[in-house]
Amino acid sequence: SRVAPRAVLASLEMLRGARRVFEVAVRFAGVLAIWTALAALLARRRVSMFERGVGSLGLAQTFADYSVVFSVRAVLTLPAVALARRFPLRRGKLGRALAVHLVAGAAFAVVSLALQNLVFSLAGWQAAIRPPAQVFRIEVLIYWVIIAVWHVADLYRRSRERALRATELELQAAQLREGLARAQLDALRAQLNPHFLFNTLNTISVLM
Repeated sequence: SRVAPRAVLASLEMLRGARRVFEVAVRFAGVLAIWTALAALLARRRVSMFERGVGSLGLAQTFADYSVVFSVRAVLTLPAVALARRFPLRRGKLGRALAVHLVAGAAFAVVSLALQNLVFSLAGWQAAIRPPAQVFRIEVLIYWVIIAVWHVADLYRRSRERALRATELELQAAQLREGLARAQLDALRAQLNPHFLFNTLNTISVLM
């Protein structure tokens, strides 16, 4: 008799875990789609510059290079968003959150560059040679863009929630006003009915 409830609880926990994994997978798929679209746009722009005489790389190779870089950034976007949710840049906790994000931005850049170089080395591709300091600053900037986008989306979400709560309060107030009007009408009817009955009886007695 005790085994069945435990089995049911274990099944529910497995379902919850599968749901969390599915939600994370869906979020990552959306983030990866956004980064891939940016990679395609930048690759096309870079190839168009090369066609004007700036270089001679093909669209496929350029898109592959950008795909590696942006896929790594997509992987690191989820932990960056988790940090933004855990340490939002708001009043009262601004100093601590700012310190956390400064350190996290540097860590984001280091990990991103390490993963990019690892993928390029495993694939046997030659990554674009750029000054390390410049690449580091770009990755830090990417981190702060992710944090800024999350804060804008969170601000929009909270404003929508406030508007929804205000609408619900207005609807409740309207329902209360309608109920009050009905109660007043019922009270008025209750006051008028005895008078009508008394007047009717008085008229009957006078006629008699």
